[in-house]
Amino acid sequence: MSVISDSISIVLKEVELKGMDLGRYHQTGQRNVPGTGGLNKWWIQYYPAGYCGSDRGYSCIHLYVTKPLKATFTANIVGTAVKKTVSHKFSNLQFRAYINLATHAQLGPYFNDGQLTIECFVQFETFMPFLLEMPTVFYLFEDAPLDFEFIVSSNHLPVHKNFLSLISPVFRAMFANDTLESQTGQVVITDFDFAALKTAIDYCYGRELKIISPDTYVDVLRFADKYMIKALIEKLEEQIPLNLSTDTFFHFFQYAFDYSKDTVLTKCYIYFKAHQDELKDTTEFFHLPISTVVTLLKAAFDLETKFDVLRHANNTDMSSYIIDLLEASFFESLTLDEFSVTAEYAWEYSREKLQKACAEFLTDNRFEVTTDKAFLSLPGNLIKNVLVFSSKI
Repeated sequence: MSVISDSISIVLKEVELKGMDLGRYHQTGQRNVPGTGGLNKWWIQYYPAGYCGSDRGYSCIHLYVTKPLKATFTANIVGTAVKKTVSHKFSNLQFRAYINLATHAQLGPYFNDGQLTIECFVQFETFMPFLLEMPTVFYLFEDAPLDFEFIVSSNHLPVHKNFLSLISPVFRAMFANDTLESQTGQVVITDFDFAALKTAIDYCYGRELKIISPDTYVDVLRFADKYMIKALIEKLEEQIPLNLSTDTFFHFFQYAFDYSKDTVLTKCYIYFKAHQDELKDTTEFFHLPISTVVTLLKAAFDLETKFDVLRHANNTDMSSYIIDLLEASFFESLTLDEFSVTAEYAWEYSREKLQKACAEFLTDNRFEVTTDKAFLSLPGNLIKNVLVFSSKI
């Protein structure tokens, strides 16, 4: 193992702290990682206004590489003691490490003529050239004949039948019996696109992967689940927490929810709790089934009852669209057992439709409600408001 260093300077302009939008960045040119013969490259992206909602008010610096390795990344404002360091092991599925350098208020005193210089210093851990690198399965099989193929529409992907049998009990059973696939040497795939199929097979073979989209990532997991490729599932699920972001969250959460992946779900709940402000107003959140929203909120925030969920939604300024859906799912019909707590919630948060429903229920069930202990235990002004509203119907 050898430690090799490189560095680059970037200039941060004071006007960009507020002048650039959240998530907008500058990027340095790509540089060769020393000692890799140009096979691995690194570069910096820096976000003056912050990377995402949770970083608002910070200036953020991200280190990217093109291939897996381990690196220690330090960002230092030149001429000051402001310095932050992070160590990161980059994998085939995670090519980014980041530093939230400082808040805008903290950076203020260090600007000179409206700008400051940040030195980005990276130490890469690489293998010495004379050490043997373990070959991938693909290279070991390179001379073996390809005797089976996947077909997706007009695309064909040749593979080794014996290799598929080793990694998947489904394929092993397919080839051990007199199936159509075993006879023809082909299997037609209709439920996955070619990109997902090729990514899954390339990963199993150990071929080099490009950065893949969240959709493809999840489709590879679904493919692995269908064909019971356990090692692939474990490896990909292990990487999900490292790849959670506002852009990827709902892809991974939906996969974990649909397939009951408790470990992944726990990581998703933790992430949602920390990033609810950025996630709660997204189209993906609005498109979740309302029952899934309830499960997500209960698990992320340790909520127990539907009223806990509703109060949380109101207190955190969730969209009225989501709150309306929650109420519609919770209150298809009122019962005497829940009348009082429902009225309490409806008037606490000025929910007019629910207030009207409570008033109508009181009108239709006046004796039962007005003699109910729970109703009589409500604050006097609330009882008055419910009775007055009921009298107007």
